[in-house]
Amino acid sequence: MTACVLELRARRRQCSLWLVAVIAVASALVSGLLVGGARSAGGSSGLIAFTRPDGIYVMRPDGTGVRPLRRGSAASQALQLDWSPDGSRIAFESRGAIWLLGADGEGLARLVARGGAWGSAHSPTWSPDGRVLAFSAERAREIWVVDADGSNAHRLLRLAKLEAEDIGVGEIDWSPDGRRLAFTGHGGWLAWGYVVNTNGTNLRRLTERGWAWATNPRWSPDGRRIAFEQWARNPTNIYSDRDSEIYVMTLDSGSQARLTRNREYDGTPVWSPDGRRIAFVRFGHGCAECPAAARGGAEEIFVMNADGTAMKRLTDNRVGEASPAWKPVA
Repeated sequence: MTACVLELRARRRQCSLWLVAVIAVASALVSGLLVGGARSAGGSSGLIAFTRPDGIYVMRPDGTGVRPLRRGSAASQALQLDWSPDGSRIAFESRGAIWLLGADGEGLARLVARGGAWGSAHSPTWSPDGRVLAFSAERAREIWVVDADGSNAHRLLRLAKLEAEDIGVGEIDWSPDGRRLAFTGHGGWLAWGYVVNTNGTNLRRLTERGWAWATNPRWSPDGRRIAFEQWARNPTNIYSDRDSEIYVMTLDSGSQARLTRNREYDGTPVWSPDGRRIAFVRFGHGCAECPAAARGGAEEIFVMNADGTAMKRLTDNRVGEASPAWKPVA
């Protein structure tokens, strides 16, 4: 009798341990699926940095957790934010100089001063290895590079005349493979998107000439596509601040897809680290048909899938947010 009771207790204990193990495995699987599903559905890893009139802020990709990273001084006039490849620093333009800021909001330092051989410095972009940054110079058709410690600043490219016109270099972005630069070519009231090898060869115009103003090109993480904003002209030959839309070009085919379609300003697109989403700035969402000065709105940050679907507003206030930059995922 005693032996039977002991055997029964042993079997019950064995069953209990087996049940606990099954529950643990199931919980791990469910947790993994949920986490994986969240990443897959949203592509929402990393933080988004952006500017307000008083400084640089960050938030989660769903619009929550907004907090200041750095206020005042150079950060209060920051433009063209760009995260380092390892996500440890942000480069930005302010008052014609290039600055660096730590991901914790500390270590603000001027990397490139205004003046010198380059004049004003604009649109910093990190090389894929994080060792150097490129920036566009005020002087026509020049792209400069500087080491990440601020040393060895030198001219990388001085482009020949583009389209037989005197066009300067605007916003630039370094390709993920490190071999090419996408940039805006500005000339008076004209602007087009270009790609060029870092040695100055194989210059290619991305956007058609004529009734369009294409700016702010951004490489997709896989290097196969470039997102940009394109402005339409109205019949009076004046650019309309209500007609800027987000486009994506596939480089191999040259095909373009228009992602936004409205009478508001949509611009400064940036890709999520996985290439599945695009954050951008929209202005005038309160009254699409009103002149800009009469709308009473301000720039807000939106996000959408890379095909233009599932658009969502991340910020909603009268402060004015701009220059979004999606932090890489380590």
